[in-house]
Amino acid sequence: INAEYGESKVQNDKLEHKIVDFDNLPEDAFLDHDVAICTLGTTRAKSGKDGFIKVDQDYVLSFVEKSKAAGVKQFHMMSSQGANANAWLLYTQIKGQVDEKILGMGFEKAVVYRPAALLVDREEDRGMVENSLNGC
Repeated sequence: INAEYGESKVQNDKLEHKIVDFDNLPEDAFLDHDVAICTLGTTRAKSGKDGFIKVDQDYVLSFVEKSKAAGVKQFHMMSSQGANANAWLLYTQIKGQVDEKILGMGFEKAVVYRPAALLVDREEDRGMVENSLNGC
């Protein structure tokens, strides 16, 4: 679901779209679900350091912990290339720490995807490298 706009472009009877408040995520938000897919994320440029940590660490960990507690069997997470819990850069460090937590939680299946770049339309400028990739 696109949390910013509260709508999804994907329409499928097997998918359930919910709009949630991640600051007040209900304990039972993921009951009766087998698979959770987390694509939450922001950038430091868009949200500042504290906002980045809140979304990419706090919200994601709340999502995964409540999914596990609700009996979700599979957890899929969109992370980032270079994610490393011991990295010097905050972005890759937070991504790596969260990835390790997810992979160590004992889901029947946990998958972390680490793409090099996400080619999506964005309102903000993402820099020369990503802009050149979007032209491909």
